[in-house]
Amino acid sequence: MSWINQLLKTYEAVSAQGAFEEAEHPLIPAGFIEKRAGIMVTLSKDGSFREAERLEKNKNDEVVIPTTPEAESRTSSRLPPFPLFDSLVYLAGDFCQDGDSRLFDYYLRELNEWAEQPDAPSALRIYRDYISQKTLIRDMLRFGLDINPDKDGKQIVCFRILMDDDDSERLWQRRDIRESWLKRSLARRGNFKLCYVEGKLSPILDSHPKLIGNGKLISSQDTGTIFQYKGRFTEPDDAVMVGYDASVKAHNTLLWLLSRQGYNRYGMQAVAWMTGGGRMDFPVKDGEQDDEFDNEAIVPQTFSEYGLKVRDMLSGRMRKLSGYDKKSLDEVNLIALEAATPGRISVIYYQELPGGEYVERLTKWYKDCSWGFTRFIGDKDNRKRWQGISTPTPYEIACVVFGKRQAETARGDMRSEKSSTKAIRELKLRLLHCMVDGAMLPEDIVSAAFHRVTAPLGFTDSNGKWQSYDWNLALSAYCALLHKRQTEKSKDEVIDVSLDTTNTDRSYLYGRLLAVMDAAERSALGKDNYRETNAFRYMQLFQQRPFDTMKKLHTLILPYYRKLGDMSEWYKWQIAKIMDLFNGEDYNSPLPLDGKYLQGYYCQRQALYAKKEDKPDSLTADNDMNNKEA
Repeated sequence: MSWINQLLKTYEAVSAQGAFEEAEHPLIPAGFIEKRAGIMVTLSKDGSFREAERLEKNKNDEVVIPTTPEAESRTSSRLPPFPLFDSLVYLAGDFCQDGDSRLFDYYLRELNEWAEQPDAPSALRIYRDYISQKTLIRDMLRFGLDINPDKDGKQIVCFRILMDDDDSERLWQRRDIRESWLKRSLARRGNFKLCYVEGKLSPILDSHPKLIGNGKLISSQDTGTIFQYKGRFTEPDDAVMVGYDASVKAHNTLLWLLSRQGYNRYGMQAVAWMTGGGRMDFPVKDGEQDDEFDNEAIVPQTFSEYGLKVRDMLSGRMRKLSGYDKKSLDEVNLIALEAATPGRISVIYYQELPGGEYVERLTKWYKDCSWGFTRFIGDKDNRKRWQGISTPTPYEIACVVFGKRQAETARGDMRSEKSSTKAIRELKLRLLHCMVDGAMLPEDIVSAAFHRVTAPLGFTDSNGKWQSYDWNLALSAYCALLHKRQTEKSKDEVIDVSLDTTNTDRSYLYGRLLAVMDAAERSALGKDNYRETNAFRYMQLFQQRPFDTMKKLHTLILPYYRKLGDMSEWYKWQIAKIMDLFNGEDYNSPLPLDGKYLQGYYCQRQALYAKKEDKPDSLTADNDMNNKEA
């Protein structure tokens, strides 16, 4: 119940600071619900019909109306109405299907009980008197509004009354109506028992509000099937009892947070928030890398520079959060929900922790899971190349683990039914545990990324054209994941993003050799030839049998050496220097290479293109082509 307690704290914090009056995303107070109205009817102050109009959907005409737990959880067999407004089948006394007026009678009986209270507002009684005439559909048709009872029966109908007072003409916005309903709803509550959330006697809810669609977070429905497992309890109250205030306030606050700053993709709805209501991004949201990280003015080139930048940025963001209660800015909460079935919603992730600890854990993730990246940032008309130390986004990790096509398919799966969608949802949750909980990065994620990057020819578009930018992005993302694993295991295993000319690791050295062979052939091909080099074509085989494949690459490079002429001597010299670093029989070993060979490849390639001194002039142009955006 910890998540309910945190939501209650947030409700109390933000309700005192004007969250109910927010223009774009108002918090719905307890005892009310937000509904989209389809028709609005205007009455004169004497209760006569004036006009009616359809409300366009794009105008976002949502009304906050009184509600009851029974109305919110109604089904086809239980039809309690909303107290003030409801759909046309409830409000129109002249709407009778096969002579059945039960819905209207039920609604009018409830409305009469409210309007007959001694302190009921006059506007409410004017509205009740009009509804009692049973002429709603006839009046709208006579006014000229095309009403089809069969098609419009489920449309929510709202009313406004042209009163002479200073209050709102819209009945649902009138202060006296809202105050009257709050007083009535308090008087109607019964069934006082111990609320497990608040720890006090409160009216206990048997049917809790729906959260998303028809899905509920708290439910105890007994279908009556003989095989239904009920555990050790015989009655719902034996398991847990949640009071009306606790349940409604928590649900309304969660809905407010989801609509205001929530993340909804891959069949998962999630939100991160500060107890005081401050806006926060969910850590594993989709999108491009944060502009605050990819700032052209400050481009980190070392891990230490990047770590300091991340810490400063995250700490500054926490300080700048536009929260309501600044005293609560040190509490961070994260929750992720999934619709397990059409009527049930499950909490698949929840965490709460102090804001300082949250910053420390995110800082550690961003610092440890980082590598050199080349990205094109900005909108389509103003794309700029950015190069420096960065962290792969969750979407970039999904692309390197499952492939870009699978990631794009899942991204476009609005119904969240495809297997790729479920796989990426699971990946996001596992990454969330690493980022927020400090869990170790799972080995299978790193392994899947390794095997995909080692097969560069698989990075093609729908027309079969090789996508160099996608592969280079995947290479950097994998190296970042591997760097994260290395920091978790031992500091001695960590490979730096800059070239280490003293590293004698066999895989690292073989990766360096592959980078030189690739650069030599690329220089010979020229900047106008975009085909893959032999080093790329044989990369997958090279990882499995490096010694045999290197002999073949030495043979294949000879024609390109002849084309390069004297420039080929510079490449041969680079290869010779790397060969001298192999220990004993490491070069001749038949063992496959591990992930360090990709780090060695990246570092050597970047070093080749870093400076122009004592290097062929073609290298700079080749680097631009390798990182060319598709």
